[in-house]
Amino acid sequence: MLFSFSVMHDADEDTVAFLRLVGRRVRTTREAGGLTQSRLERDAGLRPASIAGLERGEQDFDVYDLYRVAGALGVDMRALLPSDDEVVQEARHG
Repeated sequence: MLFSFSVMHDADEDTVAFLRLVGRRVRTTREAGGLTQSRLERDAGLRPASIAGLERGEQDFDVYDLYRVAGALGVDMRALLPSDDEVVQEARHG
């Protein structure tokens, strides 16, 4: 299993927290690599504006899209996934 959610919070809160954390990791990694959102979208084969929504935590994504983003960023997909503890902390304190 790649990740799991704690059952301590409402699933919607956990989902929102998870998406925000993944988005922050994507943005941080992209900026550290000197890539624009457009370049990352092209390199990952995603449609325009999808990275912006992902980075804001507003866009849900499937595992394969995240895999493609990680590959375009040159990192293992697991580097973009938060731990259960991080999700719970984010859901509590946003």
